[in-house]
Amino acid sequence: MTIINLQKYINEAAEKAHEAGLARASESPVYPPCGNTGGTLRHNLKNKEKNSIKEEGAKGVPAAKYPPSRASRRKVTSPEMQAFLHRWFIDWLTVSVPNSRDGTGRRIGTFETEDGITAADVEQGEYEETVARDHLFAVATAECLRAFRVGRGTDGFHGASHLSFDPTDNERVATIRAGHATNLPSMELPGSSGKCATLAPAILRRLGPVNVARVDVTFDISAPGLWDDIDAMAVRMAATRKMKAPRYLGTEEEGRTMKMGSGDVSVTVYEKSFERLARGKIADEDHDPNLVRIEFSIHEQHADGKAAVGRYLQERGDDGELVNHPGDLLKNYAWVREFVENLAVMTGDVASDAARLEVGRMNKMPVSRPAIVRAKTAARQFARTFCNAAIVQIVDDEFDGDWQSATTTPDAVTDVAIEMVRPFIESRALDLCDFHGLNAVQRNEEEAQRQSDMLSLWLERDADLKDLAQAQLCRAAEKAREDFGMPDVLPPSAILMPDGGYTPPGDDEEIDQIFAMSADNTQAAAA
Repeated sequence: MTIINLQKYINEAAEKAHEAGLARASESPVYPPCGNTGGTLRHNLKNKEKNSIKEEGAKGVPAAKYPPSRASRRKVTSPEMQAFLHRWFIDWLTVSVPNSRDGTGRRIGTFETEDGITAADVEQGEYEETVARDHLFAVATAECLRAFRVGRGTDGFHGASHLSFDPTDNERVATIRAGHATNLPSMELPGSSGKCATLAPAILRRLGPVNVARVDVTFDISAPGLWDDIDAMAVRMAATRKMKAPRYLGTEEEGRTMKMGSGDVSVTVYEKSFERLARGKIADEDHDPNLVRIEFSIHEQHADGKAAVGRYLQERGDDGELVNHPGDLLKNYAWVREFVENLAVMTGDVASDAARLEVGRMNKMPVSRPAIVRAKTAARQFARTFCNAAIVQIVDDEFDGDWQSATTTPDAVTDVAIEMVRPFIESRALDLCDFHGLNAVQRNEEEAQRQSDMLSLWLERDADLKDLAQAQLCRAAEKAREDFGMPDVLPPSAILMPDGGYTPPGDDEEIDQIFAMSADNTQAAAA
């Protein structure tokens, strides 16, 4: 394609994108998001006084501050909540191109397969890395991005190209990284410039299949006391859901930040205007101490989750447009749904009886990694440790620890290392053959009964261990009472006798018998 044709294609694409943007803008909220260092536009709350009068009613009965507890997971997102979700935007996006073998972001030829790594695998991996890098730059160029600095990368990537719409102002809008030892090239859209909110959907439309390593879904709103209200709600949620308590940074004078999370999602709530004022991005007269940013960071740790997020964000309708808005992604995580429902009521955007989010359906397809691949990976990881242990044993046994005069061969080291591992392998092999019922041919009825017996005997062993723990607790309590001269109290686990007395918990010999019996039961169930 010549430069003239390329420029013509870019102009046509930009014109279509502009028209599509105007159409979407007519259906979108009036208030656009503000970036990390962008302007001062923000979402405003509705009139709280009018809302409170409407919700409290004529008798002035206070309305529920938070939505009712979930009676069922089969919810349907209300129109009010859907409109609330559409006001969220992407403020950070990190994606990578999947490989052609298992769909992960790893380069072929750098990970073990059932047949091992071949020269063809290495060649294919290098070819796919080149294709992925060229594809990322083609997409970036189509969005009018230009490189303003090329240098070292981060997160294990040897090189990185930093891109901007204007290559002379050094404002990083995107970064393409390549040269990783095992991973394919990636593209990162940071939120510092404020361009990510509009650039991320455009990039997702053009890229094709991607794995999303990180995506931040963000919402800005200005309201007095909102940060304190969200903090109080987060503390209650952490207690009821048994999550870790929120963490805090900053001060009231410099801006406060609250962080909490669970699983693959974390949320950061901070007073945004303080940050922009400290960086000199806004003047004192533009400072809004009530501006709060709520930012959910989704960083799936496993390959199937990263691919699922990518498919979810790139799902298209019949018209070719993206179906799911960034806010829709929040429906896929349980505690996040509760947080967002509470937030929508708290800001006055949604009434408590309409604060309903359905359970998201983000399908995660498992990545194939056969047992033989896992075994080879483990063997390669610990081979050095076993060989060193074998060498030490040879030097100690055959040369009295004299490393100066010791000699050996790789075959001898291999034999000793295998003999060191053999008892553990044989023991585990016996257990697994019993567990899988491979000692004899089993009919369906016999196999079903064998598995049922295994579960029954495990339950018996679990009951024995509970009795053991209770006996030890009673024994410790009895000793503590003796040490402090307190009166005797009948232990809960004591065995009452006909004469009114009781038998104290068993001694160590009885405990050993319980464990021995449990081991016998497990082997009998496997047989």
